[in-house]
Amino acid sequence: MTSNDTPEESRHNFEYMLGGLLFLLLVGPAIRTFAPTLVSDLLVSITIGVALAAGCFSLVSSATARAIGSAVGVGLATCNWLGGHLDLPLVSSAAAVGFLMFCAWGIAVSLRQVLTGPRVDLNRLTGAVCVYMLMALAWAIGYALIALYIDGAFSGLAGMKFDLVWPDLIYFSFVTLTTLGYGDISPVVPLAQALAYLEAMIGQMYIAILIAGLVGAHLTSRR
Repeated sequence: MTSNDTPEESRHNFEYMLGGLLFLLLVGPAIRTFAPTLVSDLLVSITIGVALAAGCFSLVSSATARAIGSAVGVGLATCNWLGGHLDLPLVSSAAAVGFLMFCAWGIAVSLRQVLTGPRVDLNRLTGAVCVYMLMALAWAIGYALIALYIDGAFSGLAGMKFDLVWPDLIYFSFVTLTTLGYGDISPVVPLAQALAYLEAMIGQMYIAILIAGLVGAHLTSRR
């Protein structure tokens, strides 16, 4: 990706990503709560596609790159729905790996913009928050892949299919990242436990070092 592909000069580019992530995290659970199962699965997949498209609009400025990224997002969301609806674990796994790659790309590009901007403003702080949320989603995907292929990797899950465990593990990931730890879902196998304590450590260091440093720099620049 060249320097012309990223909206370095945009003052508000991270608003798209934040909106997409909040849409995914808030609207998805509401749909699953109030809509029938078949309809909710389709609508939740649509929210995933919206979130991925919003991320592309935040991180790239080229119209072509945005179109390609949005098409890939829609394709991944479609694979996610088909994998769950038709009970195709390999399709669900491929979609999960695609989500994970998007999260990794989003974290890398967002961090570069957050850490190298000319000054600390509200947009860079919003980008730092987006990175934090992407980290939680990336870990949730990792947990879901472990749960999909290792029986009994987590206690307290509703099932073994990706589309069933994915929402619960998003919740578990955010609870772990913030070290809240309700204990209703717990890692059992060593690999899952290792990912959980690494997430808790990185989440606390991210808040204490990066977010706190950016907020301090922002307040200093305002003075």
